[in-house]
Amino acid sequence: MLNWAADALCLAAAIAAVGAPVPWGKLVLAWGAGAGASTFSPTPFGLGVVEVALIAALAAAGISSPQAVGAVLLYRIMTFKLAGLIWIMYLHLRQRGRTG
Repeated sequence: MLNWAADALCLAAAIAAVGAPVPWGKLVLAWGAGAGASTFSPTPFGLGVVEVALIAALAAAGISSPQAVGAVLLYRIMTFKLAGLIWIMYLHLRQRGRTG
């Protein structure tokens, strides 16, 4: 649950970073649209499908299309990079534990 909350807050930070007002009342619904699209996506990590769902949800929440596109791309970059960094750190520490 904490992971989901942090992920939704990451989306809020991305929205704020592009200068759009964060639709706090509709944020969880927009995030849920992306999470749901990821679940039913035939592509790895929901690539392409999640972005379209999030952009549509944010546009429906009142964010302009260019800001919605920018926020979603920034959000996806942040979540992929952070997840990848955590995995790299985990694997490195695991390898160090075996040799040391």
